[in-house]
Amino acid sequence: MKQTDMNEFVTIVSFTYPSELAIAKLKLEAEGIECRVLDELTVQSYNFVSNAVGGVKLQVRKSDFEKAGAILRAGGFSDEETSTIIDKNDVARRQKTAQIFKWASLSVLVVAAVLITSGIIFKQLNKPTITQRMTGSPWCLDYIVYGEDVYYPTSKEGGVIFTGVCRDEITFSPNGQTTIPGFGHGFLNANWELFGDSVIISQLDSFEHVYNGRYKIEFERRMMYLTSYSTILVCYKEMH
Repeated sequence: MKQTDMNEFVTIVSFTYPSELAIAKLKLEAEGIECRVLDELTVQSYNFVSNAVGGVKLQVRKSDFEKAGAILRAGGFSDEETSTIIDKNDVARRQKTAQIFKWASLSVLVVAAVLITSGIIFKQLNKPTITQRMTGSPWCLDYIVYGEDVYYPTSKEGGVIFTGVCRDEITFSPNGQTTIPGFGHGFLNANWELFGDSVIISQLDSFEHVYNGRYKIEFERRMMYLTSYSTILVCYKEMH
């Protein structure tokens, strides 16, 4: 056999996990046998391909093969009488299999990311606009915070309020008109106009000091909070 062939590295034993290989490698190196490791990074990154690629492979020079085999068997690392030399073609084939698994895993991750992103985009595109949410069905106006006081408006004089029942309604029409309950004075008519995430309510003839102003709009599930400098309108949608 040529000297160059004897210096060629060949696989003498393989392990499922790199941690198992480390002990055998240290034992051989302590006996002066040079070692190399194949597929360690592949198995560390993708544990599930370990069997497919033949595990993590410990290699020695052909000239040290018999000596290394005896040391490993004596150390309990192989139950076989002889270790099998894996040829280069087999190693290349297993490395190719590992690459296929690696790219397949990456492809699955890419597809999953695309599907998740598409779902988020679809949800955003189909999300109702602020105008659509405000101008749908009427909102129940639960209560009003004005200054430091809480008020419960009613459009009917002497109306009886029951807990859990819609106290009164506030509507926002697409034509820019809004109706707001008064305090025993029926409904009040006003104008509303949207500016980004804010709405301006104006031109009320009564209770203008309470209702007129620019309100920041916040939605939280069935709730809508309109907050101005002096007033907070707490509204909600009834469940049908």
